[in-house]
Amino acid sequence: MYRESMPEQVNDATRALIRAEEVARLQIRDELEDEQRLEQRPNYWVGVVLGVLLPGLNLLWTRSAAWGLLWIVGLFLLAALTSPLIGWGVGIVGSYLHYDAVYGFKYATDAELDANDAQGSLTPKLLLLIGVLILLTIAGVRLL
Repeated sequence: MYRESMPEQVNDATRALIRAEEVARLQIRDELEDEQRLEQRPNYWVGVVLGVLLPGLNLLWTRSAAWGLLWIVGLFLLAALTSPLIGWGVGIVGSYLHYDAVYGFKYATDAELDANDAQGSLTPKLLLLIGVLILLTIAGVRLL
């Protein structure tokens, strides 16, 4: 004879204990995932050098293959349609800014993100300014 078992009634205290245990397990899982992510993160400065050698390689270094290949193809298209100097200038600055954002999103710790927010992340702004000045110089615009 088959007898269907009835679920026991769970009181509020038991539910609270179960929720607390689930929260603790989620925190432990998140901490372990963060540790694994930090152990596997690539060296930031190697990516910067790769991006100067060939824009897009830095994004391949962060395991963002689609973006890296898109930057490489875009670099060669822009260089072919305009001039190599403009293509490389835009490629180096643009791919670095993209690399910096991707690297920060994928690999930065909470403490690094907080420190970066406090400083205002001056590096991308300076690189953007330098890139614009390089492009203006290439285009023959005299600033002074």
